[in-house]
Amino acid sequence: MYTVINNFIDSKLQEKIIDILMDGTEDTGLKWLFSSSTANPPAPADDFIAESFYMCAPIYEGSHHYDTMIQLLKSGLNAAGMSYKEIKRIRCNLDTRLFYLDAGKHHTIHVDSQDKKEFVFLYYVLDSDGDTVLFNKDKKVVDRISPEQGKGLIFPASMPHCGSSPALNPYRFVINFNFTLAE
Repeated sequence: MYTVINNFIDSKLQEKIIDILMDGTEDTGLKWLFSSSTANPPAPADDFIAESFYMCAPIYEGSHHYDTMIQLLKSGLNAAGMSYKEIKRIRCNLDTRLFYLDAGKHHTIHVDSQDKKEFVFLYYVLDSDGDTVLFNKDKKVVDRISPEQGKGLIFPASMPHCGSSPALNPYRFVINFNFTLAE
């Protein structure tokens, strides 16, 4: 159903990825885009949902950091005994601290794709709070995965899930890959 992979890349690649995400120079830095909600459409706030803005930086084939991202994806999938056929999307996500966030609240539950052949690989860039929450089809919590530097998470893109903003740490960086598996 889902796979957690720990410490599958060396510290040099981990540091390179941190530098890519946190480097603000015009020629090598990512182009961060503002999004007013983590899902479209956002769910109304309730006892469990605390929606927030976030920043995302898409990575396209041929862009400055594409090869590094492919190296990361291949390393994570190799550690899980998998390989990809086609990349559908790569984007870096940045959630910032929400001081008003109550413990246990999360963003809007969503699926990345209805395509049963599509999968998600999340790479956690830094240690942080702001879990990824996985749900079953009835939207009951299956697991909460805490962001830890060097950890990866693989699950079907059709699996309901959501992130959550950090309440203790200043930010949460996640790299999100959507892909199909090689036959």
